[in-house]
Amino acid sequence: MNGGGRVLSRAEAYAKITFVSTMWGLSFIASKYAMQRGFGEFTLAFVRYVLVCLVMLPVLRVKEGKLTLPQRKDWPAIIISGVLGISIYFILEYMGVMRTTVANASLVLAAIPVLSILWGALRGRRYRAVCWLGVLVSLAGVFFVVYFGAASEDGGFDLSVLLGNLMLLGASVCWVVYIELSDRLLTRYTSLNLTCWQGVAGLIALLPTALLESPRWQPVAWDGWMAVLFLALICSALCFFWYAQAIRALSPMQAAAFVNLNPLVAVLGGVLLLGEPVTLMQLAGGALIVGSILMINYGMSAGRAR
Repeated sequence: MNGGGRVLSRAEAYAKITFVSTMWGLSFIASKYAMQRGFGEFTLAFVRYVLVCLVMLPVLRVKEGKLTLPQRKDWPAIIISGVLGISIYFILEYMGVMRTTVANASLVLAAIPVLSILWGALRGRRYRAVCWLGVLVSLAGVFFVVYFGAASEDGGFDLSVLLGNLMLLGASVCWVVYIELSDRLLTRYTSLNLTCWQGVAGLIALLPTALLESPRWQPVAWDGWMAVLFLALICSALCFFWYAQAIRALSPMQAAAFVNLNPLVAVLGGVLLLGEPVTLMQLAGGALIVGSILMINYGMSAGRAR
């Protein structure tokens, strides 16, 4: 089986990954709202991916004529990427976002491009100086967000918020590994095929955590279910498919850099829709993080890192 499928033009890849990043920014708000309306962190992740698989597996069957299983040699990478990029990622994200603000959560996760560069450097890749400048700028921004986001009015630290921020950093590491593994697998599988089987692997891994949370299950309001449908159908089923398409046309680093668009949407949405506070120092950190997009993409467009 090969990668198959039409490779997007660069303009189409940029358009799709911009849409994806915008929806993922809104996903922080939808996730927190769903949990406020009755979902537990683990149960939310599980229900989200039950719905994703119920939609995507029939679509795969129609698009490709049959449900073709991946090659046996690729299952370890598919399982690892699905568990890290779906199961563990969403568990850490949801546990983190319930302990901190949407603004903090989205800004901390904007460290993903920095971690992608560091991961690549450890594996022998070389980057232009402007990319490393983007790393330094982004690290400064992350420090501002984590430090001032966890600071309390009396000069101390809110340990719960700090723990939430650290959980989100852990989620960022999971995502970096996910996009690296996905980039390799997409040379042999279509975006839809890979996304479906990663979703199945992630769903199976989420089942035990949801069962552990079952004593806390409670009725969920209708608008909480609407939030989950948005998360499942738009933010996961559609966006993971388009994201996989985009990283076939772009480098993993360029794709990761667009994650920094999430905070612009999430911070604004958190303030307007959830009434969450945001400080000038957090916004300054966010500006530094988002500004690193320009540096990293300039460096990457001048010549793909080797």
